[in-house]
Amino acid sequence: MGKYTNYSMEVIDIDNKGYDAYKVAKYMLEKNNESEKFYAFQYNLRNFIENIDPRLKIDYALCLDSDEETKWYENEDEMLELSQEFPDVLFKLHGEGEESGDIWDKYFMNGKMQYCPAEIHIPEFDRNKLEGISQDNIEIDR
Repeated sequence: MGKYTNYSMEVIDIDNKGYDAYKVAKYMLEKNNESEKFYAFQYNLRNFIENIDPRLKIDYALCLDSDEETKWYENEDEMLELSQEFPDVLFKLHGEGEESGDIWDKYFMNGKMQYCPAEIHIPEFDRNKLEGISQDNIEIDR
C-alpha cells in the first residue's frame, strides 16, 4: 500500500569538482516528462529550470522539496539511476514519513546507496538534572 512521505533532496559537491545544477535539474525534469520519474519534485524542477539562466555560468545549488506528502515507491531505483548519470556528486534524499519516527536519509553516489534511518535516543533518568520551582520564585496573587 505504501506510506505518504515528505521528501527533500540536496545535491552535494563532495569532492569540490563542481557540478552543473541546471543540467541535473533538466535531466530530472526530462525523465519526469517521459515517465513521471522524480514526480515528488516536478514543480520545484520546473521552477528551477524556468528561473535560472544557464548561460551565466553561475554555480547554483540544487535543493528540492516535495510540495506535499506523496508516495514515491521507486525513489531508490530512480535515485540510483540519477547517481549513475552524475557519478561525481552526492545526492542526499531526506524523508519524513507519516508514522512517528519514520525519518531517514538516503545517500546516492555513482549507482550506490547508503540508508541512514534516524536513531531516536531518550536519555536515562538523572536525579542531578531535576529542575523545580523554588519557593522564592513563586508569586502568590492576593
